[in-house]
Amino acid sequence: MLNPALQPYLLDCPQCGKPFETQVHTIVLPGSPAFEALKQAELNRSSCPHCGQAGYLLVPFVLYQPGRVTCFIPHFQEMSEQARQELVAPLVSMLRQVAGEEFEAEGQVQVGVSENYETMVQLARGEVGAEGEEAAKLRYLIGILQLMLQVDAVQLAALKAKHQDKLPALVELAEGFAAQESGRNPAMVEALQALALKLKETAPKVQEPYA
Repeated sequence: MLNPALQPYLLDCPQCGKPFETQVHTIVLPGSPAFEALKQAELNRSSCPHCGQAGYLLVPFVLYQPGRVTCFIPHFQEMSEQARQELVAPLVSMLRQVAGEEFEAEGQVQVGVSENYETMVQLARGEVGAEGEEAAKLRYLIGILQLMLQVDAVQLAALKAKHQDKLPALVELAEGFAAQESGRNPAMVEALQALALKLKETAPKVQEPYA
């Protein structure tokens, strides 16, 4: 299955304010480079060529998997019903054109919507089941936290830069686990408390996501 063409996307960097053009995926098909990028939480992530500020381009896209179609639409719950349809319908229509016979052969396909990028990553990895989006998001954060506990200082700095928007949640999670392990696993408590301090000390000011 061919990878759909990238779409041009023009934006102003939220860090330096300079405009630049990049590209985004609006359709994600199994086996495509876009699908692999989503599994690695790298889909539609871009860096400003002027200052190097990196961030996710929170633009709607649709993920196709056999028997299921999931649209990623930020702030979906805040939209009117008309606004929702104006976003969902074109995405599904584009998918139908790109996937062609394979999509049509399935007949009735379940179409869902998620506001959470982390949930889309979990879907691509095949890790979202009956537990729902919130549990999937928590599991995603726990995975990042576990990785941060295992890496050296240089790798930790890279992870913090990549997940800077999640640092407050990661700090809260580390402190919560430390409290749970208190009195049972002193070494783990110490490691979690130390990590929480490092994340607090280096936490950048919250940047508005690319829109």
